[in-house]
Amino acid sequence: MPTNVTWGPLTVSDAIPSASLNSFPSGTAAANHVLGDAIDNTLGPTMGDLEIVLASGVTTAANTSPYVNVWLIPALDGVNFGTTNGGTTAGPTQNTYSVGPIMVPASTSVKVMHLRGIVLPPCPFKIMINSQIGVAWPASGNTAKLYRYGERAN
Repeated sequence: MPTNVTWGPLTVSDAIPSASLNSFPSGTAAANHVLGDAIDNTLGPTMGDLEIVLASGVTTAANTSPYVNVWLIPALDGVNFGTTNGGTTAGPTQNTYSVGPIMVPASTSVKVMHLRGIVLPPCPFKIMINSQIGVAWPASGNTAKLYRYGERAN
């Protein structure tokens, strides 16, 4: 008899503390990158969706291709996270950490952004983002949550 596979259970984690996203500037300098706290994924699940919610809508810069870059920085041994340049220069040192961009419509009131289908490692990791939407984020109330899920046999 075949096994039915479903998705679940769903767990939600703060990918990046809300205070770190307040007045988050857009650009390529180190200040335009923020690294979240560690999320322990040692026992799974294997997939995730990132949701970024701005407290109020912002209008991106016109005539641009606005986006938010997303990286996943693992600690494969459970302790030592991959090296990022976060404190000194922009971005992570390895493109292998790149999860992908969240493309944002230009000149639209942006409030909710999603990146779906992130493959999660079976170890602790951190999420890093970089804003390229052309304007600063609202001064308070922004969130970045990671919804984690995986296959389970019934």
